[in-house]
Amino acid sequence: MHLLFPSDPFNKAAADEAYVEELEAACALGIPYSLFSFEDFEAGGFKPLPLLSATDAVLYRGWMLAPEGYSRLYQAVSAKGGSLRTNPTQYRHCHYLPEWYPLCEEFTPETIFLAKDADFASELAVRIGPPTLSKISSSHLRPNAVPSQRRRKRLP
Repeated sequence: MHLLFPSDPFNKAAADEAYVEELEAACALGIPYSLFSFEDFEAGGFKPLPLLSATDAVLYRGWMLAPEGYSRLYQAVSAKGGSLRTNPTQYRHCHYLPEWYPLCEEFTPETIFLAKDADFASELAVRIGPPTLSKISSSHLRPNAVPSQRRRKRLP
């Protein structure tokens, strides 16, 4: 196994700050790794250092990517001789909620998926009704209760 980490945006020879501890743990275990510039990758370039070899089964340990971005990374790793352990179909299935939700639907609250261009407010109103405001009369408070002195924010 060969790990692939994003490099620090200002120092391509060092791991991104978010992954330093994980990289150090991998080094302590003798697990080989490469770094690559995530910024260069987003701009169309990919140059892992040290270079990958044809025998490397690569495990990506970096920032979450949209499925299309992961497919580009998969192709870029392949073009450099490596082979990502997780293929684009597996990645999409595990990281894209609509793909894996059916596997745990019975254990989670109801989840509603909408198209990117859906009118969220209208969809919400159809499902739960228009927004309402409830007011509790002070006559319902315990006899010794003191109403909160905090200022209430006005709703638009």
